[in-house]
Amino acid sequence: NKIGLYFWYMRFVVVLTFFFLVMTITAKQIQVSTLSNGDAPTADEIAARYLPDWRPVFMVTIAIGMLLILFELLQVAYSPGKYF
Repeated sequence: NKIGLYFWYMRFVVVLTFFFLVMTITAKQIQVSTLSNGDAPTADEIAARYLPDWRPVFMVTIAIGMLLILFELLQVAYSPGKYF
C-alpha cells in the first residue's frame, strides 16, 4: 500500500527529527551548564544556562512532540474500526 508506506516514512522522518532536536538541545544544555571551572558562576553564565537564543528550537521541538502525540492518539482512535 503506497499510502501506508508514505505515512510510515513521514512518521519516521518526524520521529528522527524530534530525536535529533532533543539530543542537540541536551548537548547544548550540558555544554552551557559546565561553563565555570569550579568557581561560582557569574550572572552572565546563569543567564546563559536558560539558553534564551534557543527558544525557537525549543518551540519547534515541543510542536513536533505534540504532533507525534496527536498522531498516536488518532491511531488509537481509528485502529478498532479496522477490525470491527
